[in-house]
Amino acid sequence: MKIKNLLLAMSLMAFSSTSFALITIDEDFTTSGNFSATDNYKVTNGATFTIYYPNDAAITTHGQMNDFGITVDAGSKFILDWSKGLDFVMKSPSATTPTTFDFYGTFEKKGTAGNNIVIADQAANNVVWNFHDGSVGQIAEGATKFNLEVRRGTGTVNVYTGATLSGVDNFNIGGRNDSNGINGTLNVAGGTMTVGAWVRLGNTALNEGNAGKAQLYVTDGGVLNTRDFGTNIGTGYTATAEIKDLGSKLIVSNAVTLGAITDSRSSSKFTVYTGANFKNAGLTSNANSDFVFGLDGNLEAADTTAMLTTPKLTVNTANSEKTFSFETSELGAMAGMTSGDTFDVLLIDTLTSVVFNGTTFTLSTMSEADLQNMFDSFISFDFAGNEYWEAFDKSDLHWANNKLTLQLTYVPEASTYAAIFGALALAFVVYRRKTVK
Repeated sequence: MKIKNLLLAMSLMAFSSTSFALITIDEDFTTSGNFSATDNYKVTNGATFTIYYPNDAAITTHGQMNDFGITVDAGSKFILDWSKGLDFVMKSPSATTPTTFDFYGTFEKKGTAGNNIVIADQAANNVVWNFHDGSVGQIAEGATKFNLEVRRGTGTVNVYTGATLSGVDNFNIGGRNDSNGINGTLNVAGGTMTVGAWVRLGNTALNEGNAGKAQLYVTDGGVLNTRDFGTNIGTGYTATAEIKDLGSKLIVSNAVTLGAITDSRSSSKFTVYTGANFKNAGLTSNANSDFVFGLDGNLEAADTTAMLTTPKLTVNTANSEKTFSFETSELGAMAGMTSGDTFDVLLIDTLTSVVFNGTTFTLSTMSEADLQNMFDSFISFDFAGNEYWEAFDKSDLHWANNKLTLQLTYVPEASTYAAIFGALALAFVVYRRKTVK
């Protein structure tokens, strides 16, 4: 269906249950008022599709896109232009049938009002926003920033390689306390995303008996910049964050708290892998939060790229639990290494102090033994070694020049072991022959 039939299609929506398969917008089109759509849209041929919210008393309901998706081709635009404070709400046919927004062109927010874009408004909703290679999400000059919120149900935002998403003020998973089964995901998979204020994994406290999931993945060299970041701001969430692959970064301007709510209904797990970096102005990890250093196939990059960049580490634990650990299932061979060679993994840089359960430790004043014992209080060393690397423990931790490193030792390769056992066997044969004579 072309744009010349669009007005007719929209007028029929109020009187017919028939759903149009596709509306193609191939020239500029603007709609305003109490907009509600139940069709699939394709914006193409360099066209701009604008939804305008005038500051009009007659405009009383939020704009809604129900049970439909939109594709914006390269060179085309989808614009939300707000002059009145109303939400833009997205829904889907069911929890298993998603409504998908695919951006290959530009998404732009205009105006100085109406800053909430609600991804998945109800528990049965499943909404996905995809920013593909070459796409841009932004605000117009003079416009206020917008919030992205997974309010209820399942909501996902993907920012893929070659995509840029900016103009976001807050990204929140959790927007209503009556939500149950909320499942929100932010996936920065090779693209770049900038958030002006907060990324909250678990925002609004959920009512007793309700539970939700909040997930962040920064992978494939993706970069997420934000002023503030936190997990379990509200109770009832299982929060997961993972920073993985060469060049992937989560950069937070201010200090970070993992597991802000420490009740039994809330948990947090944050994993950063070698070759990736999590940078902040200070990190607090509470008793319900696990922090994992992932040692994988990008180990060599960890020689110069710190996994965690923070000047101050605050760790609060309960019942002598160790909440920091290592993931070693992907720890394999390294080219150029021979038996007995060592390799220093840069775990944390710029680190000058640690606060453990209320006691402050200034690292520059500590002996190496005391420093190792202190870290051993909350770090679990459970790697028993594999075919490539020897087991490590607290004695392999070293701090110097504000850098905390873990020294790994390479073990002989299989061929080396064979040569050693062969030499021993030959020596034993010679010895036996001499003994018999």
